[in-house]
Amino acid sequence: MSADASQIEWRLNMILSADEVGLELLAQGVDNHKAVASIALQKPVSSITPEERANAKFIVYGLSYGRQAPAISKGHGIPIEWVYTFVDRFFERFAGYFTWRESLIPLVQSQNFLANPYKRRRYWYSAVNTEIYNYPASSTAADMMIEQVTQLERELPKDATLRLTVHDEVVLNVLKDVIRETWICVRDVMEKKWPLIEAASYKPEVVKRFYPQGWSVPVDIGIGENWKMAKSKDPQDKIRREELMKELGLKDLET
Repeated sequence: MSADASQIEWRLNMILSADEVGLELLAQGVDNHKAVASIALQKPVSSITPEERANAKFIVYGLSYGRQAPAISKGHGIPIEWVYTFVDRFFERFAGYFTWRESLIPLVQSQNFLANPYKRRRYWYSAVNTEIYNYPASSTAADMMIEQVTQLERELPKDATLRLTVHDEVVLNVLKDVIRETWICVRDVMEKKWPLIEAASYKPEVVKRFYPQGWSVPVDIGIGENWKMAKSKDPQDKIRREELMKELGLKDLET
């Protein structure tokens, strides 16, 4: 079984910055990368191509790690003028995120560190460091994972074992007779609410408006006879996954 937290760093950046445009997209449950591409390219979501979605994803994650337009253009083979236009429109539309991330620089200049919602600190002695932009989201995602795997170790059925984590994904070995119980356990642990993170937002009251019942991260769960099959986009693997889902009576658990 593979359980993958969906687009967690983008979600965390929107929660921590309280960007209202981003929070609206999250609350609607849309494909974030398509929606961002639609906003930045000023095109309907329905007309966004797979290539445009992939470019949008690469640019947004590049920006969150402090990469500049020339490096993004070179790294993904996107025309530089296309990147500049995209970035300008992105920051104009997601102004809340831009304001928040720029506020991190003077904060580091004044105190030489940033602290995430768990109070974990990282110190810098030069504010000219692109890692500053991504530290809040990446460190928070890591601490969320620590909390999740600790809880899973306590609550998983006896014949389900946690084998490894890969960024925001957990991988388990599960016997068939406890697969349903395990699926429910993993889903409930990984999709739980995170009040600590909401409270650490730039504007917690804005987050509360979009998530009155509390904020959580959706998780994509897949099963297979091996790890590759659990995540693969290969048509044959997808067919076999569907067969396993029916065989094990799991179809009603799919989101």
